[in-house]
Amino acid sequence: MQKILLSAYSCCPNKGSEPGVGWNVAYYMAQEDVEIHVITTNEFKVNILQETKKENFPKNLHFHFFDIPFSKFVWKNPEGFFIRAHYTLWQHFAKKEVKRLHKIFKFTSAQHITFVRYWTGSCLVNSGIPYVFGPIGGAEYTPKKLVKGLGLKSSFFDKLRNIARFMGEHSFFTKKTIRNAKYILCTSKFTAKRCSLIRKSNKNISILSEVGFKSKEIEFLQSQMTQKEDSLKICSLGRLVPIKRVDIIIKAFHQANIENSFLTIVGGGQCENELQNLINQLGLTSRVKITGMIPRNEALTIMSNSNIMAHAWVHESGGWACLESMAAGLPVVCLD
Repeated sequence: MQKILLSAYSCCPNKGSEPGVGWNVAYYMAQEDVEIHVITTNEFKVNILQETKKENFPKNLHFHFFDIPFSKFVWKNPEGFFIRAHYTLWQHFAKKEVKRLHKIFKFTSAQHITFVRYWTGSCLVNSGIPYVFGPIGGAEYTPKKLVKGLGLKSSFFDKLRNIARFMGEHSFFTKKTIRNAKYILCTSKFTAKRCSLIRKSNKNISILSEVGFKSKEIEFLQSQMTQKEDSLKICSLGRLVPIKRVDIIIKAFHQANIENSFLTIVGGGQCENELQNLINQLGLTSRVKITGMIPRNEALTIMSNSNIMAHAWVHESGGWACLESMAAGLPVVCLD
C-alpha cells in the first residue's frame, strides 16, 4: 500500500476555507486504497481527535500534530499578520519533523495542501520524498482602481502584502520548493505564471482549484432548491475583512432599491461594526442583517434559501462561496 504524507498547516473537519481544504483533501484521499498521514498544527487538534473517534472514520487516515517549540508561549491563537508569520516559521521548523516521520513510515510521496500560498515554500523540501506542491495560489492582486476603496489602512497592508510576496518569491527556500517539486498545482493563471518564472519552465504545472466540499453538502444544497418566495433574498458569505468589499454590496443594494428585497451577510470579522454603521446610515436595518460567525450548516441553509449570491472580493484564489452557490442553483453576482 502506498503511504502518502500531506502537509496541512490548516486542517479541520466541518469548516470551509483553508481548514476545509486541508481536511477534505485528506479525508477523501483516504477513501482510496492508500495510507494517508497528515502533519498539521495543534490549532484544531481537539476537533480532529473527536472526528477520529467516530465509527465510520477511515482506518487508513492518521494525524501527526506538530508546532514550533515556543508557539504556546508566543502565539496561542495567531491571527492576521501573526498567523502568516507563524505559518512561515512552522514550515521551517516542520522540516525536521517531516524527515523524522519519513524515517519511520517510508512515504512513497507527499503533497503540500495548506496554506494555499506559493510564496512561502513548504516543509516538504529536502525531505527525500517526491512531492506535489499545491494546489497553491497567492499571485492574485487587487486591481489599481479598487485599491483606493480599501481605505488608508487596508491599502497600506495590501501594498505590504505585495512587498512580502515579492520578497517571498526571491527567497532561497521558496525557489527550492518550487524547483524541486515533481508537480505543481496552481489555483489560477496568475500563480501558474509566477511559478513558471521561478521554475524557469512551465513543465508539470497545471491549474486546479483548491475548492472542494463534501458530496453530502452538494446533495443537501440541491435538495433545498425549491421555488423561492415572491421576495428577493440576496446573501453574501465570507469573513468581513476589507478585501471582501461587502460595503460595495450594501451600497449597491441601497441604490438598486428593489421592492421587497432583503440582504443577509453571513460572516464576522474586523469590518463588522463599520458595516453595521453603514447599514444604519443608509436606513437599511430592517432589510439588511449581519449574522456574525455561525456554523457551516446554518450558512449553507441561508444560502440555499436565497435567490442571489453577491460576491465582491477584490482578489481571490479560490472562491468557495461561488462554487457552493452554483451547487445550490444560485446565480452569482461578482467582480471579474
